[in-house]
Order: sequence, then structure tokens, then C-alpha cells
Amino acid sequence: MIGGAAALLFGLSCFESSGDYSAGSGRVQTVSAFRLTQAEGENRSWSLQGDTAVYLEDDSLVNLSGVVITFYDDNRPESTVRSDSGSSNLVSGHTVLWGSVRAENTQGRILETQLLEWDDSLGVFYTDCLAVFTVPEDDGVTVLRGRGVTLNTGLGTLGDVLVHQSFQAVYSGEVSDFD
Repeated sequence: MIGGAAALLFGLSCFESSGDYSAGSGRVQTVSAFRLTQAEGENRSWSLQGDTAVYLEDDSLVNLSGVVITFYDDNRPESTVRSDSGSSNLVSGHTVLWGSVRAENTQGRILETQLLEWDDSLGVFYTDCLAVFTVPEDDGVTVLRGRGVTLNTGLGTLGDVLVHQSFQAVYSGEVSDFD
């Protein structure tokens, strides 16, 4: 319940979290150099790391600082997400990252925002906050800015792109004739 309330609180706000947590009456473990990896056989799906972690055992909630999540495709790194802080519910697979969030894939696509949520069961990132998405092209770069985005963990789109609020696209590079 606390994990769901914390995720809702973070989902409603595009500001950095204060980092105040109540351990309640549950057991708490504090560790440095935290790492958790999900794999099937020898194939890794993702790896969650933190410089420090506080694990609230009764809630299956891990609060992290210095967060790095690496996603794998065919056991090779496909994309990496870094943030100042984060919180992950180990039962639901829902993770909230905040503070200078930057995701980058192996093709050079970059997503930057102040708050990003990851749903492991759906394999998607999403945010309702201001986001900047940089996409390298053959002859230039496209920079998309707006509120709200949903991408898969490889930083690809999930079908049609819907813009719900302010949106801006800027392309810099060579423009070909379409004759």
C-alpha cells in the first residue's frame, strides 16, 4: 500500500522527491553498492543498481540513490537509464526515477526528463512531465520536446505517437529535395 501511494504521489508531481521515507514498523535494510539483475537462464533482461539503497522489507520497496538501470536485448546492453534517485517495488515491478533522469540506447537516442516511470510487466517507460527526446538521423538530429511520452525500454515508440500537451520538434541537418 505504501509503495502504491508513493508511486501515485511521484506520478502526480514532476518535481524531485524530498527523500523522506517512513519505515513504519517494518524491517529496514540499508546497503551500499546495491545490484539486482533479472535473468531467464543465462539471458539478462535488466539490471538495477544504486550507489545506496534502503530496503523496506514489509513493503518490498527499495529506495535508491545514484540509480542505473541497464536493459538487455539478447544478453547485450540495449539501453541505460540514470537518475539521481528512485524507488522500486520489487513485487509489482513498478519503478519511479526522479532527478536528472537520462535514458540512452545503443543507437544514440536520448530521453531526458525530471521524472520517469518504468513498468516492468509492460516493458515501457512513461512520464507526464516535460521530456526532451533526441533522435539521431542519417543527415542530422531531431529533437522533440513536450509533455508526456511512452516508449519501450529500447527507446522505441509503441505504435502511433499521441501528443496530449505542448509539443515542439526541431530538426537540424541536411534536407533533401523530394522531387
